[in-house]
Amino acid sequence: MSGFRFENGISHIDDFDLPQLSFAQRADNFQKLICLLSTSALYTPNEEKLQLAYLQNELTEMHVLNDTIANSTASIAEARLHRDHILYNETDGLLSMMKACKSYVKGLYGASSEEYRSLSVLKFRMKSQK
Repeated sequence: MSGFRFENGISHIDDFDLPQLSFAQRADNFQKLICLLSTSALYTPNEEKLQLAYLQNELTEMHVLNDTIANSTASIAEARLHRDHILYNETDGLLSMMKACKSYVKGLYGASSEEYRSLSVLKFRMKSQK
């Protein structure tokens, strides 16, 4: 992505990266930081939470949690597709069956019958396309 800046009345085009805020990108950046710290002989913190072994454990936990979320997200997406098929399928979906039932009751008992009026108050809509 690029942007503009003005300096002394002259416009310049700057190239800059978008912020890397996804959890996977944060884990990658954290891993790069650990690699950088491990190459420095001067990095010897006294605090346990700043020592390389602790940071490496935190990184491992980040990767495990990210993988768990990714797997859960895929499972949820698959379940939603299955649900949508059950509800909205043109031939044997729940909405198609409900419309057919309403038409059948209307034809059998008439539009002004109590049976049809009890069904006609039920409103169903097709899923809007995004």
